[in-house]
Amino acid sequence: MTTKYSRRGFEKDNLQKVNFRRLAEHHAFGVQAESAPEKQRIFNLALNEAEALACQTGVPELVLLTLAEEKVQTARRWFSRQQAVKRRSAEWQVAA
Repeated sequence: MTTKYSRRGFEKDNLQKVNFRRLAEHHAFGVQAESAPEKQRIFNLALNEAEALACQTGVPELVLLTLAEEKVQTARRWFSRQQAVKRRSAEWQVAA
């Protein structure tokens, strides 16, 4: 049985987690918002992975921002590398 007080505490905790995730998104993505849907999907996956890793630690609030930033930077590098490979493969197909 849940009381209104325990439910309120649960809702408050969830709201704080949502706000902290938004802060992590803003911190990791920076001021510029990525508009391409494939980029956004990859960055959200990276952020989910960072959040999962942070929750495994004893203090997720301390490590989430750093993990999110590192994961999104890695995803950016991966995405740009993939785009370069696609461009080069198209150039090779034309040249062949």
